[in-house]
Amino acid sequence: TQFSSVAVEAGHSGIPSLYVLFPDLGQKFLFDHKGDKFPPWCNDGCAYVIEQENQVESVLSEALNNQTSRKQVCTNFSSRFGSTTEGVEAILQHITRIIEQVNTSTARPAQTRVPS
Repeated sequence: TQFSSVAVEAGHSGIPSLYVLFPDLGQKFLFDHKGDKFPPWCNDGCAYVIEQENQVESVLSEALNNQTSRKQVCTNFSSRFGSTTEGVEAILQHITRIIEQVNTSTARPAQTRVPS
């Protein structure tokens, strides 16, 4: 990703993210709009970052294949944001209950009032 919140959401689910922020693309946009070349969590080792074309193969390989590195990135993310995968599960269960309540209430026929 460059700017998507999906990367942060993935981190909360225990999935390490990878940002592709080349100087003339992502970094320039972020700097122009936010005053920084990287999201702050990238500087804390909470995500992988590719900022040069010659890094693509090595960083991508590490992000996909190095389990020790992946675990460290997830640990860094969890430490920074205080997140756990259990929290994601709890949120999903809560949303499911709400949807079930809405489905149950909309499945009932509407009651009509008889004027007195």
